[in-house]
Amino acid sequence: MRIPKNELNEDDRVVPVSINGYNYFINRGESVEVPKTVAELLEGAGYI
Repeated sequence: MRIPKNELNEDDRVVPVSINGYNYFINRGESVEVPKTVAELLEGAGYI
């Protein structure tokens, strides 16, 4: 998956996600593999 860069705020480079005590820090603009639950959460939040 890939979260696009925030064109309105160039300093917003990392998207933090926390699920069941696990923390993920996803860099915007980079393709990464994440667990399905993380992808679903980000999709529901409108990031992807």
